[in-house]
Amino acid sequence: MQDLENDPRLLLIAFPKKEGELKDMLTKTFQKVKEFVQASIKKKYGRIIFLIAEQANGIGFDPDKDNDNALFYAMQGGLVGFSKTITKEYSKKNIFSNVIYINWQETNLEQVAKLIKFTLNESIDDLRGQVFALDQGKWL
Repeated sequence: MQDLENDPRLLLIAFPKKEGELKDMLTKTFQKVKEFVQASIKKKYGRIIFLIAEQANGIGFDPDKDNDNALFYAMQGGLVGFSKTITKEYSKKNIFSNVIYINWQETNLEQVAKLIKFTLNESIDDLRGQVFALDQGKWL
């Protein structure tokens, strides 16, 4: 995964790690994506991968608080829509976005790295605005 984090063709955004990060995460994400897209337009290539956790439980959220989970799941749906919009708007400029939906506790990060490398393959043109689930079949 470390080699991917430094790949200038790729913007990796992971969601969420801590409850407190959720509050301003979407604003920061939008700004990062905007900057990355502007730089990618000049390069004529860019890939954005959103890593989204399978569930709120176990990463700082209280499963008994419905509002926490409702906000979390609304954010997930919004990011999927955002990813598809990025692809629709910028695919003509060779900039695509995908979502990888994972279970932080059960997913092997090596599998995640392999999938990310697969999506970077320039000979595969059909992986645009997709949602991939590496969560043992638990995606909503």
